[in-house]
Amino acid sequence: IVNPAWRKCEKDVKDARRTLHKLQAELGATALQNDGGDIQLRADRLQDIQKLQTDLADLRGQRRKIENRNFQFADIVDHLKIIVTKAHFLDLLYETS
Repeated sequence: IVNPAWRKCEKDVKDARRTLHKLQAELGATALQNDGGDIQLRADRLQDIQKLQTDLADLRGQRRKIENRNFQFADIVDHLKIIVTKAHFLDLLYETS
């Protein structure tokens, strides 16, 4: 079972990566237009990209610190025992009724 905290952090990393790719594509498109008046726009895009790259590195560091899986094997075995016990109890109820 995947740890919900890790899953949220993974979603944040994917969102940041998607935004970074979008900004990089916009910067490339602006560079291809070759207009001299877009210098400020390109500088702003480059600043946004650099900030997002540092944010993405921070998010990846946070994700590394979080354990991917929530349960150890022993926890899963205990959980299965509870499920089997409940199922056995329900079977007994149906047999007596």
